[in-house]
Amino acid sequence: SRPAFTAAARAVEVGPPAPLNAASNKARHCKDLDERIAALDDYARQPLQAYEQDAIRRDRKKARDEQFGLRCGR
Repeated sequence: SRPAFTAAARAVEVGPPAPLNAASNKARHCKDLDERIAALDDYARQPLQAYEQDAIRRDRKKARDEQFGLRCGR
């Protein structure tokens, strides 16, 4: 006969997924920020209304501030 396993026992056996290391997370996040900034730059080159340009400027500043905070590129 098969042994009966409780839900708690199965959760302990499986466990949580292994976390990614911090350096690869930072590198991936920095790359995502670079891509986001490049996309905002491309979009800002289009003929847009002033309020749209203002929104792009705010989004780009927020992304650049995040890059600086993460010390991307270092």
